[in-house]
Amino acid sequence: MKLKLHIAALMLVFITSCTTEPPNVIEQEDRYGKIFVQSNTSGAAIFVNGTPSGKITPDTVTAKAGNAIIRLEKDGYLPATLNAIVLPDSLIAVTVNMEVQSAPKVVLLEEFSNVSCVPCVATNRIISKLPESGYSKEKVVIIKYSANYPSPLDPHYQHAKSDMDSRLMYYTVFSTPTIYVDGTVSPVASDSNSIKSALDLGLAKTPKFRITIKDSIDAGEYKIGITLQNLDSTGISFSNLILHTVVTESQITYSSPPGANGETIFKNVARKMLPSKDGEALTISNSMNTVTYSRSIPLHSAWNPANLRCAVFVQNKLTKEVYQASSTY
Repeated sequence: MKLKLHIAALMLVFITSCTTEPPNVIEQEDRYGKIFVQSNTSGAAIFVNGTPSGKITPDTVTAKAGNAIIRLEKDGYLPATLNAIVLPDSLIAVTVNMEVQSAPKVVLLEEFSNVSCVPCVATNRIISKLPESGYSKEKVVIIKYSANYPSPLDPHYQHAKSDMDSRLMYYTVFSTPTIYVDGTVSPVASDSNSIKSALDLGLAKTPKFRITIKDSIDAGEYKIGITLQNLDSTGISFSNLILHTVVTESQITYSSPPGANGETIFKNVARKMLPSKDGEALTISNSMNTVTYSRSIPLHSAWNPANLRCAVFVQNKLTKEVYQASSTY
């Protein structure tokens, strides 16, 4: 019995002495490298492994060593991704090519009217109902220019004589109502089918540009930011292209008719052309995909700031063709 107890005690000592402590685990610190990211268009937001870097191309970002997914995003372009192998404590350079996002054709409808033009009432009614027939503001930009006939006292004409006269002379308009669609087609202003056919013709075309507009009111000024993208320069002579910016009021309402045709509500009325009635020559070219413009104008006392809108279009000054339009309507 004593022998058995002695053997058991020896075994317990043996087992206890064989117990080992776990090995010390040495944690390796993460190592990082840098990536210089560039693209075929500058100003694209850089994301690293799905996280915004807060930087735009071209610039350098930091990423953990190993595989990194670089994604670029920019308005008017399709998002683009690229896998990069990041080397610790090293700098690599990558180029991400972005494709221009396709844009729908937006048609410009320019109406020449007058507050004492009786036939203009029917035309205005046709135009106001266009959205009900599928010609929404996303498809059609409408600008109403005011003529000095039959009444030279039209308040909208008087407000911006120089700008209105410029467009009247450009199209050699001698009567109201007159409509031009995309600068080259003049449908019968009293015929809704004629107007819709002209719009359909324009909407069927492939857009040459994408126009993006952002507007705001700040410190007593109406401010406009315009981004213009070149989508298809085939057959275009950039030296003949003009960018027109028109400040409009979506609606002007009177308590009594300001003219002889009985209307008291006027929509999409042109108030001012920027930077002038002549517009501005494009600074874009075949080698430059995107260009931005900034506009600002002090608020006029006659304007209702809540109704201010902006229409922008690219027009060939020689052929009068409008290649693309956009608005904040």
